Amino acid sequence: QDPLASVTSLRGPPPHPPLCAMTPLQAPTEPALHKRRHAEVDALAASATPLRQRMRRPAPTVGDIVSQRWTAVCDIATTLADAVDIMTMHDRSAAAVIDDAGALLGMLTENDILHAYSMGALPTCGAGDWLCTRIARLPPALLDALTVRPSCTLRKAAAMLRAQA
Repeated sequence: QDPLASVTSLRGPPPHPPLCAMTPLQAPTEPALHKRRHAEVDALAASATPLRQRMRRPAPTVGDIVSQRWTAVCDIATTLADAVDIMTMHDRSAAAVIDDAGALLGMLTENDILHAYSMGALPTCGAGDWLCTRIARLPPALLDALTVRPSCTLRKAAAMLRAQA
């Protein structure tokens, strides 16, 4: 007796005939199989959004980056020593200097402060006074040329900076 026959009888008949038992008419022909697969692929391609379109994200803007971190701000009367404290406390290398109405006058950078001290400026010198010198990195005169709106793309902002260099 065949030992596999008893195992087969316990499991019952197979759910479908084995492939070798199929006649050529029952098995899908190769061209028909390819045609069906091509139709499925074409249907998927027609319904799917192109990969580039799905992966396209809006271009990052200056506002996207700036809004991630708090901006250090000093008023016009802030001393250089206090500006150092503000930048250090908030781990920034620059601080926006604003007037009493809140309008941006310029940016005070670490390099500005080092330069001011190396030229003999006192720690009690006002941030606004330093910005009015022609030595500051971003004095009020250059503010319009070097300031971008939050909606400006990073690519455009970088191009503007390269043009100023």
